[in-house]
Amino acid sequence: MSERIFESLKELLTQQGACFRLVAHESAGTSAEVAKIRGTQLGQGAKALVCTIKGFKDGQISFAQNLNLADNAQNPNASCVASAQGCENGACAGNLTLTADQICANVPQQLKLPSDKPAGRNGRIYVLAVFAADHKTDLKRLAQGLGGTKASLVSPDEVGDLTDCVIGSVPPFSFHDKLLLIADPSLFGRFEEIAFNAGLLDHSIILNAQDYARIAAPHIVSFTEKATEGE
Repeated sequence: MSERIFESLKELLTQQGACFRLVAHESAGTSAEVAKIRGTQLGQGAKALVCTIKGFKDGQISFAQNLNLADNAQNPNASCVASAQGCENGACAGNLTLTADQICANVPQQLKLPSDKPAGRNGRIYVLAVFAADHKTDLKRLAQGLGGTKASLVSPDEVGDLTDCVIGSVPPFSFHDKLLLIADPSLFGRFEEIAFNAGLLDHSIILNAQDYARIAAPHIVSFTEKATEGE
């Protein structure tokens, strides 16, 4: 668990004027259990999986959409991605393409994690894939949605290197320049707030969904479907 990430999240959200609240609670084993403890709906939960994806054509990562990138000059991601693409004021025409060395975290420099670990894998990228807790992931769709051929979960050690968190406590924000942040559309449009573990298994943040979109600016990729009861 990571006190560092917990404090970094509070600093980032406060600096960006986000509407959020903190909830201290007992750690829970499932998304449904922690939603009940938080007093939120299951679909408000923002789950975050750390994955690696391989098989990119010409080494390029492609996106059909990028949430709030072109029309929010105050978004910290605008300068991050736009500088990689040569775009002006965060405005990019058409689809967005990146190479692995153009990935960068959407947070102020002083909040970033060291980027020397993990060493990386040839021809692969690391992705933080965020989705609503009442959905289930399709790793094949995740890879295809970014122009790759195969996606898989990383090891617990790599989760630690990339997020400074243990599995189950990873928030839907990237603080690492090798970790590309994407989100499934299931996270948006249904609830005014999202909820997530804040680097700690026993602390959550409940955050205005529009503020999350504005501050984190995840790339939008469809890679889930609605889970049936019991899944």
